[in-house]
Amino acid sequence: MLPLLGMTVGCGGAVTEEAGARRPQAAEMEAATPPPGCEVLGTEFNATGRPAGDTYVTQEAPDTPNPASEVIISDGNPRQEAYLRFRVDGLSESTVIQATLRLYAQDGSSNGPALYATSPDWDEHSLTWNTRPPPMGPPLANVGAIASGTFVEYDVTAHVTASGLYGFVLLPEVGDGTDFAADRHPNSTLRPELRLRVRETRPRCQHFGTGGAVTQVLRGPHQANDLAVDGSGGFTTLSTRFHDAPPYGSSLHLTHSDANGTIQWTRTHPSSGMSLTLGGLVHTPLGNLLVYGHHSGALDFGTGPIPGTDAGTPHSLFIAKFSPTGQFVWARSFRSVVHDQGTTSPGQLRAVDIATDANGSLILTGEFQGRMTLGGSPLDAGPSTHPSGGRWGMFLAKFSWEGTHLWSHAFAAGAEGNTQGQALSTDSLGNILVGGTTSGTNPLGSAPSQTPFIARFLPTGERHWVRRLDGARGAIMGVAAMPGDAVAFSGHVRNTFTFAGAPLTSPGHWPDMVLGVLESSSTDRWARLYGGVEGEYGRGLVVDAQGNLVTMGLFNDMTDLGGGILNPYRAGEVNPYVASHGPDGNHRWSRAMGQGLVPSMLGLTPSGEVLFGGALLDSEVIRVDQTEYSAAGGTTLLLRLSP
Repeated sequence: MLPLLGMTVGCGGAVTEEAGARRPQAAEMEAATPPPGCEVLGTEFNATGRPAGDTYVTQEAPDTPNPASEVIISDGNPRQEAYLRFRVDGLSESTVIQATLRLYAQDGSSNGPALYATSPDWDEHSLTWNTRPPPMGPPLANVGAIASGTFVEYDVTAHVTASGLYGFVLLPEVGDGTDFAADRHPNSTLRPELRLRVRETRPRCQHFGTGGAVTQVLRGPHQANDLAVDGSGGFTTLSTRFHDAPPYGSSLHLTHSDANGTIQWTRTHPSSGMSLTLGGLVHTPLGNLLVYGHHSGALDFGTGPIPGTDAGTPHSLFIAKFSPTGQFVWARSFRSVVHDQGTTSPGQLRAVDIATDANGSLILTGEFQGRMTLGGSPLDAGPSTHPSGGRWGMFLAKFSWEGTHLWSHAFAAGAEGNTQGQALSTDSLGNILVGGTTSGTNPLGSAPSQTPFIARFLPTGERHWVRRLDGARGAIMGVAAMPGDAVAFSGHVRNTFTFAGAPLTSPGHWPDMVLGVLESSSTDRWARLYGGVEGEYGRGLVVDAQGNLVTMGLFNDMTDLGGGILNPYRAGEVNPYVASHGPDGNHRWSRAMGQGLVPSMLGLTPSGEVLFGGALLDSEVIRVDQTEYSAAGGTTLLLRLSP
């Protein structure tokens, strides 16, 4: 949470704010020398003070306030004085370079009023000539003649130096007075403004720990969707290639690189014309590539439309297999329907994660509405998913290496919430690990809306065990097998749940990242919550041969993943992170970037190096160490990080 703010009265007519107790990491960041992984960028930006009231007082009516006037008047005959207040926030870690009070003169003067500081301890509804505070010190600024219908600016840099409440008074110097637009003026563009130019002084921290150093940066021209690493340390990326010439559309683009990051081959399926939304991919033990995605219209990877698809095909799910050199092998397409008040219409069907096993099987989980078949018995997502705009149910399915349906299951949505498969992996015995969120009653048990769960299924599809985080709301977004087939998980949760006999609480509206391990038998081993000022949202998890857990996701504003507060350059509402924690959950290293990268790729090489990246947004710039990157240098950014 943000520190509570107390109020102390400062000199020079301002009420300044004093921060309360802070985290140890925050105190460290204010040291003269930034810690490793942090830098003082001195970024400059524009800000404004918040109007806190304005009015004027008249000597001829010494007990009469003027709170409703659309103008504030400073005049020598009759004597009238104008008062303004502004609140300045958020400068505890910044320096004011320039402060300017900007006013609109509705009626000018041969010699405009002088501006003074004054106490802000007044209210426009009660301020009168007899209760007005006096000016403080010499004038802050003076401007001379003022033309009617023009803006005038007073330099108040010497006065506005920190967060706080500031008071000003305009005292006339001649009988030819000036009428300024007030904060109640009907034209908002003419109202008073306190304009600030500010330089940031706090350190910006993007990296903590001894690992996670950037050892290689790779770029790509197309939008990255996923990455899969093979046994040699080589890797394949799945990207969407968009076409800006007829027949337009998008294509599936595969790129394979060796362990050094050198491209070995690329394949595009087909050349153009399809409407694709790509999901993920995985390498089989023999090096084949299994892919899923979504399409509308005919599905054609260069060998003709896949059976059951044509130009009129609505939104559908596809799975596909490609050879170790990227040649198309086979594909299947599926869709759902909803039945609502006697009518049947296309439903929504969305895969979310993919996995394989020692046999090269394709295993898939995700969410759907209505009814569908994946090659076996019909699957139903539950009654609450059939109305238009209804809930989502979960599916889990397994196909052979030839694309033959082996089994599939549905897990119904509840009346008040969704049931969704969000994460998938397999262990050394071919058991299937699933994470997500569940609601209502289904084979995962009975649970309130948005209850996170981790489950293990046997290779033949039977449920082995389920561990729900009862009491929490959120989702498990990453699962992976540990050495010895314990189950690691990550995600985001809020509220309170019990793990290993102890309560874990994420208070407030925003979720925290959850990271933990279950024994192979489903017994709790450990779990921890990591959080910042606002929310953390997990997106993936991988585990290395030593049992270190590497996660990626997004956070708001700033976060602490165990090593210190991460507040990277241009941090905003959606900032990517990647972090490594030991087998016991202790922080090893963490790294973050400002908003502008959509994280979609996470992988581990056999030597423990981390591959992390995604797609850069067109209008954003991110900073990695001391280098800035934008989409102008390639849509895809992939970082190789030390173990």
